[in-house]
Parts: sequence; structure tokens; C-alpha cells
Amino acid sequence: MTSRRWWMRCGGRLSASNPTNGYIAHDRRTCNSTAKRHNLRMIVTRTSHSRSTGFTLIELMVTVAIIAILGALAAPSMVDYGIRNTLRTIGNDFSGSVQRARNEAIGKNTCVTMCMSSSVDTAISGTSGPKCSTSGQDWQMGWIVFLNEACNTSWTYPHTSLTDSAYDSAGLIISKRAVTGEYYLNALASKRRLDFNARGAQGLAGADEFDLVYRASNDPKNLKYSFNICLDALGRTRTIPNGTSCSAY
Repeated sequence: MTSRRWWMRCGGRLSASNPTNGYIAHDRRTCNSTAKRHNLRMIVTRTSHSRSTGFTLIELMVTVAIIAILGALAAPSMVDYGIRNTLRTIGNDFSGSVQRARNEAIGKNTCVTMCMSSSVDTAISGTSGPKCSTSGQDWQMGWIVFLNEACNTSWTYPHTSLTDSAYDSAGLIISKRAVTGEYYLNALASKRRLDFNARGAQGLAGADEFDLVYRASNDPKNLKYSFNICLDALGRTRTIPNGTSCSAY
């Protein structure tokens, strides 16, 4: 029975050929039964259509395989990006700290010291606090910048006054923590401190080269992404390619 005929028979209208109450009652019972079957077929049809939507197992496996391949291709690029970005961050932080120390010395018309420090997280109390390291040449362990009003090259931390050795927290300008990983910032002349005078210079003895290294100097990624930092007698920095020296570049 088509939808149109079913609607005509079940719409409550009298048939022109047999307008009797019995026919109508019989017809209504027939229509009720037909309507139930019609609704059942509609439910089954809709259920079958809803079950056919979505992905098959094969389609899902193909999608996962494609994502895995793309991830494998992108992984080396992400690793290289991380190494290059970390080296640049270390170099920029170091050069920025040198510039800050130089500017503070000129601005406050006093001496400022920048030195390697492995104790940047030490709490300040009495004479304790972040201090200059007395050994090593890897600045990547961390560094500090502090006011050195006495212009004393033996001071390893900021003093409250020229005669008081208590730690002056206000005199600590920068406290830089180390970056985790196999990164190194080696002073070529094993210089562990930089002392800037009131003119922002540190003299010829303060000139040095600092080499940024990832893992080892002959590592392929180090050769590809690392660079060196030159510090001149006036306290200015510049970068040069890896494998070159400040005197020859």
C-alpha cells in the first residue's frame, strides 16, 4: 500500500463506493494494522541506515598508519628545532646579561661584576646566597650579576657596604639558572668572572671567546647549529659562526 493510498484510507473519510459504517470500522481496523507495519518498517530502515555510518576498521587502521608516518617524518625536524632554539636562547641570555651588567655600571657609575655561579638557588641569609664559582669554565652552570661598589675583584657576592660583608640582596641584579640538557658555554680562556668599571669597560684582560656547544664540538648537530660569542675589551659582544675564532673573524 503506498503512502498516498494509506493516507486516503486512514484519514477518516467515507468511501464513495461503499459508505457504510461497517466498512468504515473494518477499514479503520485494517488501517491501524497497516500503520503499525508501516511504522515498524520505517524504524528498521532508519536503524539500518544509522548503523552503516562511521568508519570501518580498515579505514581507521589506514588513518592511524598515515598519522604515524607523518609523525616519524616530522620528529627529526622538531628535535633540530629544539636544539637550535635552546642554543639561541642561551646565547641571547648570556649576551643580554653582559649588556645589562655594562649598562648598570655606566648608569650607577660604579663597578659591576658578572660571574659563573653554581649556587643561584641558595637562600640569602647573613653572608650566604648566590656566589661566584671558583672553578670550572662552563658558564652554562648559571651566572649572577651584582653591584661591586668596592671594585674589588675578590668579591664573590654583593656586600651591604664597603666594610660590611653581609649579603646585600638589593645589589644582586641577575641570577641566571642553568638550562638542562647537554649544552655548554665554555670560556676559551677559562674566564670565570667579568668586571665592568664605571665606563662599562673591562680592559684588554677581560676580552674572551665563549663557545656554545651541544654535546661535543664534533657532534653533527653542534656543527650545524652552534655559534661562538666574542667579548671585547669595551664589554661589547658579537656572534660568529662555529669553528671560527674571534681574532680571525
